[in-house]
Amino acid sequence: MNRNTAIVLLSKWSAICVAVGTIVGTAVAFFLWALDRVTETHIQHSWLLFLLPFGGLVSGVVYYVAGQKAEAGNAIIVEQIREPADGIPLRMAPLVLFGTLITHLFGGSAGREGTAVQIGSSLAGALGLFLKFTRDELRVLWSCGLSAGFGAVFGTPMAGAIFVLETTDSKRRWHVAILPCIAASWVGHLVTSAWVIRHANYEIDFGDLTIFNSLFLVKIAFGAFCFAGASILYVSVTN
Repeated sequence: MNRNTAIVLLSKWSAICVAVGTIVGTAVAFFLWALDRVTETHIQHSWLLFLLPFGGLVSGVVYYVAGQKAEAGNAIIVEQIREPADGIPLRMAPLVLFGTLITHLFGGSAGREGTAVQIGSSLAGALGLFLKFTRDELRVLWSCGLSAGFGAVFGTPMAGAIFVLETTDSKRRWHVAILPCIAASWVGHLVTSAWVIRHANYEIDFGDLTIFNSLFLVKIAFGAFCFAGASILYVSVTN
């Protein structure tokens, strides 16, 4: 690769990462804002909990009628990044947004992670189709959208990039995907923050705890071992 080609490629992907991060960061900012509103509504009207079955029915019908491949959720994202085929449908973004909001409105349990990464990958995929990207370029673009969604929803951009490489088995192509994923994740996080969205802040008071006078690291290592074992068991059973 000559110098001019490298400059063009760098400029191209820099612009793409900024575009993906901006689009996904804005969408995630709206999602977090809307999530706060429906949660407040539920707290103010606790009787909504009795309508949870109705909310689940409505969400299920919407997915049944309009979902098609979008109902596969995170599975289709991982599948497409590994072996691109029919792509990730754009309809996934509004559907998962609607489903999560209606679930929280009626007091159901639905995490933010899946919603954010599905919004991110589907929007990034739509951009890729508009720009007529190749299969390999779409792989990287979907990964960027996924990392931007994760980084933006939790305010953890570096974790967003690593999350993509771990969950999609992109480790085999880490040298291609890692930098765009980091860039898109950081832009997504900064854009979400620019919309004045505040993430939950979890503080740990270590007090007088030190490495040398406690079993803290041993406990952390044991916990990590258990978590990894549970993950391996889950993947083995579900695949």
